[in-house]
Formats: sequence, C-alpha cells, structure tokens
Amino acid sequence: ISLSRLCRAIAGMESVISPVIHGSIDVDNLDNIARYAHAIHIPVAFDGWVENVPAYLRDKDFVISTSLFESFHYSIAEGMASGVLPLIHDWLGADQLYPKRYVFTTPADSVRLLKELEASKRPTLQAECRDFITQRYDNRKQLQKIETLIAHTLSGENCEANHDK
Repeated sequence: ISLSRLCRAIAGMESVISPVIHGSIDVDNLDNIARYAHAIHIPVAFDGWVENVPAYLRDKDFVISTSLFESFHYSIAEGMASGVLPLIHDWLGADQLYPKRYVFTTPADSVRLLKELEASKRPTLQAECRDFITQRYDNRKQLQKIETLIAHTLSGENCEANHDK
C-alpha cells in the first residue's frame, strides 16, 4: 500500500485528519507527497528528523506504517510506547511483532481500523499499547535475553532448548 493510496482513502473520511510525516525522506518523494496531498486537499506537515520522539508524539493520536518491508519498524514501537495508536500495514511478520488488531491490508481496511480506533475508548487502548511494548520489548528484558544467549553460546549449551526461560 502506498502512502498516497492511504491518504486518498483517509481523505474520504468525515473526521478531520492532519497527517504529519517525520523522519528522513528523499526530496523527490517529499515533492510528490506534497503535490498529491495538496491535490486531494489534505493538510500534511513534514517535520523531518525528530530528536526527542516521546515529546514529539505527545500531541499525536496515530502512527501509520505503510511500509511493505520492515524488520521491526521502530516508529511503531516508539509510538505505542508513547500511547499513540498504531495502524500497521500487513508486511511480512507484522502480526508476529505487534497486536493483530492494529494490522491492515488494504486502504479500505485502514479506514475501517481508523474509524474503529476513533470510536473506541482510546485511553484504555493507549494504556494497552504502552503495556504491550513494555511487556514484550522492554530494554532490560532484551538485554537479559542477549546476556543469556551469549552465556549459552560461550558455554556451548543449546540456546533453543532454553530460550523461553
């Protein structure tokens, strides 16, 4: 799914959405997105690279991933950890890394999901998102797993047999 197709689908919604694009983006894509957004009357802000992501996300409601190829898509995790609700394109493995309820396949699916999220009890979902990231990807837990993997590797133990401990 392309960002432009998603914008077109969102433009048909009755609610007011103002997309903000942050991060690095090449100039050709920036110009194309800006022209397209202007043509379909969607106000899009381009904020570029952001140093303090949690502070930046405080006034955002959703983080949308339209990528087809990601290994983890860190912006989704950052958004969820900050209480921003994700809409995640169904890239290979997305539903194994993030809750399936936030994964969409088509532009129509993304609009349906966005409407569901807008109509939901957002504080509850935001807390669930923060808890999901903390429970699953907390850096202390990840460091402990890495230390265990290194210890098992150095000792010659079978890591596969012990990976759930």
